[in-house]
Amino acid sequence: MAEARSQSRQVLSASLPWRLAALPAIAAIAAGAALSWPADGAQAALGAARPLLVLACVLAAAGALAGFLIGRGILRQAGSGRADPGQGGRGDQGGRGEPVGRTGPPVGPASDTAGPPTEASPGNGEDLNDSVLEIMQALGQIASTKDLGIRVRVTDNVTGAIAEALNLLTEETGRVLRKVSEVAQEVARISGSVRGQSDLATRAAAREQREVALAARELATAAGALLTVAGRARQADAVAGRAVQTTAAAVRIVGGTVEGITRSRQLIHETEKRIKRLGERSQEIGEVVGIIQGIAERTGILALNASMHAAAAGEAGRNFAVVADEVKRLSESARDSTARIGRLVHAIQTETNETVLAMNQAITRVVEISRLADEAGEQMRLTQQETEALADDVRQIAATSDEQAGVSTGLQERARVIEEASAETARQLTAQNIETRRLVECARLLVDEVSVFRTPPRT
Repeated sequence: MAEARSQSRQVLSASLPWRLAALPAIAAIAAGAALSWPADGAQAALGAARPLLVLACVLAAAGALAGFLIGRGILRQAGSGRADPGQGGRGDQGGRGEPVGRTGPPVGPASDTAGPPTEASPGNGEDLNDSVLEIMQALGQIASTKDLGIRVRVTDNVTGAIAEALNLLTEETGRVLRKVSEVAQEVARISGSVRGQSDLATRAAAREQREVALAARELATAAGALLTVAGRARQADAVAGRAVQTTAAAVRIVGGTVEGITRSRQLIHETEKRIKRLGERSQEIGEVVGIIQGIAERTGILALNASMHAAAAGEAGRNFAVVADEVKRLSESARDSTARIGRLVHAIQTETNETVLAMNQAITRVVEISRLADEAGEQMRLTQQETEALADDVRQIAATSDEQAGVSTGLQERARVIEEASAETARQLTAQNIETRRLVECARLLVDEVSVFRTPPRT
């Protein structure tokens, strides 16, 4: 019996450490998986592993309690086979003897009723020891093979309830492990899908970031172009303003020119009238010269007649002949002078007529120039109006360009904000992708950890 008790103690000592070590190991695996997963995956895994942890704790505690109770029963039954000192060692010969002392009620189905201590025969002790060894061997096989389908034989002795409880625990643990495996596989599947979607979202975010950056650059180019257009519009506005001023000055000059031409035309008309009157006066002078020339001719004829009468009178008419000669010379001189005057008057009349003709032509040209000047003035006024309208349009374009430049600057700032937000989104998606990869890896590790257990088939 001492040998059996020593063997039982060795079995209990050898099997107890792995049962006690199973609890922190399982807890460490579940805690490590929960810490390495993201929040949602950790909560799902922890929710699925919590019954496993509880059952593992119960299993370890039940194993320890079973070992303690079985060892205690073995020791008590082994001690009950000893002989009382007063009976001369009858216990060593296999006889019945009274126990040394009461250690408490027996462990078994009837443990809730008090009664006198029972005596244990060596056969009952061996059966109990075999049951304990069978339980220890089953637990060792479960620990070494990770096969939760192993069942402990349920006996009628004190170990029967423990074996039944252990079978129930392994069955429940197998069920929980199947559930954990299913959840882990589902998490792995969903994580793979999320990973694929995260990769697609990351690539889409990268494309969007490139498009936003390109749009920002194009918008910056457009903003620069609008600023250039606004500057050119302001310059055009200044040029249009100067053009309006120049056109107004040209209109004033044309108006002054038209007025000057009108006055010149009036002066030319007045000069024409005077030249015509001068021609009329020269014509009158010609008529007077003709009269004087006629008088000179008649005077010459009279002087010739007087000379003839004086020559006929002889000595008495000599003085009269002298006077007649003098009159004749005066008449000839008057005739020559009137002829010269006639030629001069004729030349004056000719030049006057030519001057009048030239003045008429000049008046015609002046009238034409005046008409053209009037048309030029009208065109300049129209040009002034068009230039003023153009200047207004240019000012509106300049104002609109400035406004569009301001809007473009605002859009450029918003594009910069969108670009930064897109970059931040890309960074967040990259981080999420990394976390998703970690989740996939953790799910794979959990599946690998759970897959080492062989669970009993579904019932």
